[in-house]
Amino acid sequence: FTTSLMAVVVGAAWLWYAGRLSPGVAVTFAIGAVVPVAILHWNLAFQLESGPSWFAVLLILADRRYLPNSSSSRPLLGMAAGMGGVALRSKGYGVEAVFLVVAALQVTVAALEGAEWLVVHRGRLAEGVRGLGHGASLRLPRKAA
Repeated sequence: FTTSLMAVVVGAAWLWYAGRLSPGVAVTFAIGAVVPVAILHWNLAFQLESGPSWFAVLLILADRRYLPNSSSSRPLLGMAAGMGGVALRSKGYGVEAVFLVVAALQVTVAALEGAEWLVVHRGRLAEGVRGLGHGASLRLPRKAA
């Protein structure tokens, strides 16, 4: 039942009600999916009526807790998931293509945000590493309360 399109719609409605759904990701996923469908001359309704695809997009990718803070990058993630997920089906992947693309996008976003954090905090990290040689402990910055 978790891959049923109706169950996904109910779950997405709850996320939207809770203020955690980013609707721009869902809209741009559909727009991005249209590109490979048009190029490959596939049936649009068949490609967009996939419950597992919408599960991956609406309940995993479009959750604001896991998206970058930049509002301009959210629609780009949705478009990349749509284009990549549907295009991978032409390479022999089935329903799992969107899951693979969503996972790859999340890993990429996490790596970029981690690299940004390292750049922002490089001075404090360098001080902590130097202090380790003198018996001090490494103190990472805390979030502001």
